[in-house]
Amino acid sequence: MSNAKIMSTLAAVLPSALASFTPTVDLSNADEEILPFVIAIDHGNFGEKPNCDALELEMLDENGKSKKAKPSSAQRDAAWEYYQQAKKAPKDSDQPKVELKTNKNGTVAVEFLYSHNGYRKGEVVGLLPKEVSRLLETKNPPIKLVSE
Repeated sequence: MSNAKIMSTLAAVLPSALASFTPTVDLSNADEEILPFVIAIDHGNFGEKPNCDALELEMLDENGKSKKAKPSSAQRDAAWEYYQQAKKAPKDSDQPKVELKTNKNGTVAVEFLYSHNGYRKGEVVGLLPKEVSRLLETKNPPIKLVSE
């Protein structure tokens, strides 16, 4: 999930008083259907799985109108499971850093393992190191580094 989608969901879910809330878990792989409830769990800092009523949110819809959203028990369970797994995920500092060798243009040569964002499987391109790091950290990385 893109950072823009995560930020728009945060903006829709969190009242202005909580605008400075920073999630404690990585939300980039959360399903859009459960994302607001993962945010509510993270913000609520629950010690055990909350009931559905505790996760009822007042959100803004696409038109900026306020609406209430309460998860089904399946959504609550999925959000709780996602949150628990995300809490256990190793922090960036715990993961070994991959040495990215840039070429003279300042990019890193990568090969796409499957079609992704307009790139075709097998296509070799140069990407900025920051983008390469982000793609390599996803659950199913679409790229591999090309050895020179």
